[in-house]
Amino acid sequence: MGLIDDLARPAEWVRFREDKNGSGQLSRAELQELDDFIAAAGYEPVVAAMREGVAAFGYPKRMVVNKSGTRRKRVVFCYDAAQTWVLKLMARLLYRYDGGLSSACYSFRRDLSAKKAWDRIMALPDVGGSWVLKADIHDYFNSMPVDLLMRTLADFVNDDPELLAILRDMHQDERCWEGGELVAARRGAMAGVPTSAFMANIFLDDMDRHFLDLGVPYFRYSDDILIFARSEGELQRLRDELERIVGEHGLEMNPAKTAVFAPGEAWDFLGFRYVQGRIDLSRATVQKMKDKIKRSAHSLYRWRMRKGVDFERAARVMTRTFERKIFDVSGTREFTWSRWFFPVLSCSDGLHEIDEYMLQNLRYLKSGRYYKGNYRVDYEQLKALGYSSLVHEYYCYLEECRELAEFNSGV
Repeated sequence: MGLIDDLARPAEWVRFREDKNGSGQLSRAELQELDDFIAAAGYEPVVAAMREGVAAFGYPKRMVVNKSGTRRKRVVFCYDAAQTWVLKLMARLLYRYDGGLSSACYSFRRDLSAKKAWDRIMALPDVGGSWVLKADIHDYFNSMPVDLLMRTLADFVNDDPELLAILRDMHQDERCWEGGELVAARRGAMAGVPTSAFMANIFLDDMDRHFLDLGVPYFRYSDDILIFARSEGELQRLRDELERIVGEHGLEMNPAKTAVFAPGEAWDFLGFRYVQGRIDLSRATVQKMKDKIKRSAHSLYRWRMRKGVDFERAARVMTRTFERKIFDVSGTREFTWSRWFFPVLSCSDGLHEIDEYMLQNLRYLKSGRYYKGNYRVDYEQLKALGYSSLVHEYYCYLEECRELAEFNSGV
């Protein structure tokens, strides 16, 4: 049975719903939307159109949105709600091709992750004495040449002609809806569409394998690339090779995010910073969280003044908001901030900086000012209002990991 057949099976949708609920990836409203979609068999018309061999998905809508936590813009594409749910299940089912990918690719994988990448990085001989290239590809998802992407796709999806035809139909006509008009636009893998993660992994698989075959310490997470070398000259040769291959794929390096680091210099990868044998939060990660905290505090203070809300209520709202974003409140979520960062970190300096900033902004809710008088709201008061220290939670996490390891070793 092909993947399109699986998309029509109610049991597959039930498993999909269970996975999404168990991992906590969906809000309560999204989960209800999915339940209603499954109950109404909303996937059937989409799957029927796919089987008829017509343009099942048509043209996507192109949107320009703010990058998370910044004022920078990015282009994303989307289909209607029913099509998007079908594409989300399709993306999950595409994991059946995960085993065909290189072990140097860590993005959107079942058994490889950012933690696995960092474990392997830290196991490299003399990692602190190496030259490091941190590289980034400009507008990776939307810039992939479609003809080359489709050839790569055919190499991977060579056992399911129906699926291959559907994916080709989605990508080959590079038009989209924008402002109510059908316009030509470079779409590539279409950032924002659920299947784009799969495309991002397979498109540079040959490059991943090339560097592994050379015996190069090489790590890729979508468009973020990290390469290690024993000397500056060797690293320059590898950089030239990387730029050559990226260019052959019709892509361009992002010079603003590509840099070389000498032994002993700090460098960043996937939101982390390596410095003198320690893994901390990157400065960008810390700043991004601080920006979110400040925006939330100022918004809540305006709400407090406008509605006559007391300080305690505003502080509770803020602590609950960030607890949901950062911590595993339900005990089942897979994709919280803490679950990304805690397993990799080896120190708490960045966490401490965020803690201090959070305390400043919780106190700001009292007066609408940043000044010493705010310290009349002491730490114990903020704890009583729901504040949880990142540093404390991090060390609790480490202790839980230690206890679990001891238990497993005794079983």
